[in-house]
Amino acid sequence: MVGLKVNIEKVVAGGDGLTHLPDGRVLFVPFSLPAEELEVNITREKKDYAVGEIKSVLTPSPDRICPICAHFGSCGGCQLQHVSYEGEIKIKKTILKETISRQTGINIQLEAVYPSPKEWGYRGKSEHPAAPSPGGPKIGYFRRRTHEVVDIKECPVLAPEMLSDLSKIRDIVRDTGEPIYDEEKGRGNLRYIILRSSSEGERMIGLVTSGKDIEGDTIVRLMSDFKGLKGIVQNINTDKGNRIMGEHTEIITGSDHLTEQVGELELKVSFASFFQANHSQAERIVKVVRDYLVPDPSDVVVDAFAGVGMIGLALAGDVKETVAVESEESSVRDGKRNAERNSLANVRWVKGEAGKVLGEIPCDKLILDPPRKGLTDNVISSCSKVKPSHICYVSCNPSTWARDVVKFRDAGYILKRLSMIDMFPRTAHLELASLLEAA
Repeated sequence: MVGLKVNIEKVVAGGDGLTHLPDGRVLFVPFSLPAEELEVNITREKKDYAVGEIKSVLTPSPDRICPICAHFGSCGGCQLQHVSYEGEIKIKKTILKETISRQTGINIQLEAVYPSPKEWGYRGKSEHPAAPSPGGPKIGYFRRRTHEVVDIKECPVLAPEMLSDLSKIRDIVRDTGEPIYDEEKGRGNLRYIILRSSSEGERMIGLVTSGKDIEGDTIVRLMSDFKGLKGIVQNINTDKGNRIMGEHTEIITGSDHLTEQVGELELKVSFASFFQANHSQAERIVKVVRDYLVPDPSDVVVDAFAGVGMIGLALAGDVKETVAVESEESSVRDGKRNAERNSLANVRWVKGEAGKVLGEIPCDKLILDPPRKGLTDNVISSCSKVKPSHICYVSCNPSTWARDVVKFRDAGYILKRLSMIDMFPRTAHLELASLLEAA
């Protein structure tokens, strides 16, 4: 269908506007906003839904603005640059509330919403796929819902110095002829550029390659053109699949870690270890968890999916013991160093999968901060076994969080408090923190 007039009802998870076609099917329209009247072309039709693209905006939302990035709409990095930040927060609140209502049926008040102090230039970590092309290597982000690389020249959500680093790397690999990995053919070398920047102004570059060797001229140029970096590392990923990083990382020059300051904590974070990409909102998460759990000197607190220990270490000074559970070796190593660096002697590290070890660690209060896929049934049954009085569940995926909250309800926990934290402005992602109490 061409030139169809529609009225957008709402924006849903993922950032697309939603309306209904005359036959009752759902129509998803990217880059649209609630209450807008649009003329759209249908680009894809399925049995239960269709996808359209905007031909013209007949009645724009008062929240609609002009995107500031030339790549917006083709690059898949951002979904919400066309809406004011106030409008973006409203959309995310609605998505969260509707997810809770639809998946849990729980009636709970969203008690606080924490917008990001920085709307732009907030990202301290970015992953940029590389692809060969006749005009030289393309390095940027994947095009929306594809594995085609968009060669980016600007990115306003990145810290400016990181974008400058990316531009230099593109010039270097073009000039030296570094073989770029071809995903379809499974050959070439350079797969990803990973950039990191810390709250202390330190920067690091990581090259993800399919093999051990990097062109000698590439190494020489990297070492001569970058003077202000904390370190340059190489990560080797021989996997043919979509996984970004491999298991082995080597230092090319400098150090393999950055320094982060979170409140009074000084944290060392290795290249391979996870850390929140928005520094100021990382501190917000710690504050919310502290407020929810009310740490007491008699408490044993378990920090599951602990990463480098940011949350658990922040609470350690106020409790009897913190037990940090983490499966990634680099994060455990960083976490142990961080406990020592901050003179926290009451922190114990357990390396292992949370679902396998939580049931053997008695605790009073539990912190859960899993990846986007949420919790396994083993984690929830382990929680039921040790029965902490309070669970603070931090999530970057409202859908899997809601699924897990229902399982916790069946296990005897009541959802008491909920806050939304905007970790990634201009994208459809949102973070939340919740408190569950044993009934």
